[in-house]
Amino acid sequence: MGSMEPLRGYQGEDIEIQLPGSLTVYDIDWLAVWCVQYRHNFGHVLIPKDLDVPPALGQTKITTSSTTADPKEARSSNCRQLLKERLQVHWELQGDWVQIQLAARMREDQYMAFGLSGEQGRPSMVGGDVVVAFYDSEKGTFQAEDYYMSATAQCDGKNGVCPDERIGGRNDVTLVSGERKDGVTTIVYRRPLQTNEPINDRGIPVDGDVSVIAAIGPLNSRKEANAHAISDKTTDDIRIDFSSRDDHACTISLFDLPEETGLQPWPPAIITGENLFSVRIGPTGGKRGYTPLTAHRSILRRAVPTSYPPTQRDIQCSNLLPTSSPWYQVPSCPNLLPTSPLYNLMPNYNHPIQTNSSWSPILSCRQPSWGIAWYINDMLIPEIYVERGQTYSFVVEGGNDRTNPARYHPFYITDSKEGGFGQKSEADQKKQRVFGGVSYDAEGYPYPTAAGRYCEWTHKTIDKSAETQTFDSYLQTLRLVCDDGEPAYLNWTVVPETPEILYYQCYSHNNLGWKIHVVDAGYRSQRNGNTASLTHISPALTLGVLSITLVIAFTS
Repeated sequence: MGSMEPLRGYQGEDIEIQLPGSLTVYDIDWLAVWCVQYRHNFGHVLIPKDLDVPPALGQTKITTSSTTADPKEARSSNCRQLLKERLQVHWELQGDWVQIQLAARMREDQYMAFGLSGEQGRPSMVGGDVVVAFYDSEKGTFQAEDYYMSATAQCDGKNGVCPDERIGGRNDVTLVSGERKDGVTTIVYRRPLQTNEPINDRGIPVDGDVSVIAAIGPLNSRKEANAHAISDKTTDDIRIDFSSRDDHACTISLFDLPEETGLQPWPPAIITGENLFSVRIGPTGGKRGYTPLTAHRSILRRAVPTSYPPTQRDIQCSNLLPTSSPWYQVPSCPNLLPTSPLYNLMPNYNHPIQTNSSWSPILSCRQPSWGIAWYINDMLIPEIYVERGQTYSFVVEGGNDRTNPARYHPFYITDSKEGGFGQKSEADQKKQRVFGGVSYDAEGYPYPTAAGRYCEWTHKTIDKSAETQTFDSYLQTLRLVCDDGEPAYLNWTVVPETPEILYYQCYSHNNLGWKIHVVDAGYRSQRNGNTASLTHISPALTLGVLSITLVIAFTS
């Protein structure tokens, strides 16, 4: 008794548990086998309030009631369908706790969120108290995390859509079970009706209905909730009485839902030959914009290589990192999605590039967005080409209000595909190289230098990205709204040793920008004159996948 030694294995045996001190079975609601390291419930038993337990030897007889349990605590069947029937919520009141089951048809790299709205009578993220549940495919575990939303912005460690534990609170959610089957993720968790965290948590009433919110969206690299699409959140006032019984409104099986059909992404924008850039905020363009535009795709051209390993004359591909030979290495990608049956390529695995059909996409790596992105010269995350030795000016209007994370987006240039330098730990900051937009004070602390007033392309009515076939058409559905004030300026001279690929990013948030291609001096004149060997980028639309194709020209 009282030992902290690991338990041995048990099979087919009765186990006697002696409660410590004066604690009795009437003082507890459940017993569980719990793993502290992985925060996982390996099994539990609920103890009814009217349980009649004989006394142990030496104990005084405890008189119990044999009356029927409170009807509100009797087992019930409650279910609601949300998000166009893609998410089902089951709930059951269990004393001072509520047990909730979330089930959704979604990808493995997505989460489902459900909880209390920030305002009664309308769906509001700000002030909302939700649970984010998902399957962690890297660890093979299920997670249920307590979140508080102080702003409609990425969590910066202080504000935004944040796990309670990241902002100094506690995860009051207990994971019960999880399952992933045939494209449907099901997670069961419990949370107390009331907690002792008045700021991060909201109490669940048991004497009436309350407004609830839900969403499905992508996970970011921290396995935290990233921005969801407009269509993937609740837009109506939905109310639930958590003390209700037999409130069953679910009419379909999630396994019967058809797979979602994808929208064709817009062609990627490219800027060459410019030295002056406007930098503003705008929407990500839903399922046609940021995430599909930043998808890492391998495109193969030649059907059969003429030599092994294949030479550069045999291969034309895009967005691959060349190794020391004409073989290529697949970059590490947390959201690796196979898009061709030809190969099962794994991260950081060298593999010869071959195919039996021309222009076959091999893999895709998604960059999750937060609903907003950089608009450079009024284009959504264009790929920018700059020359070594040239100086470039960026007129930045990303917002300079440090107290409002949703309107504070300093601009900087880095080698990080993710960005967010300001919210990273010191150790993670050392993993990034910064080429512009960040300085250090006398004590060695970094600070951004390019923020400026806030200018944002906003929707005139609603998001019409799904309805518009081109970005130019989509831009016509937006209007530019700017705060009073002045822009900031970032002047950047590209030194000779600058790497070939950089990224323009947001200092305070992840995944707002995209690529900068760095080329040698004279690239522009060579391209315009077409007089020498060169490498250039041209758009190619193949097999329904918009890609960028690296074209290698040779001269005799």
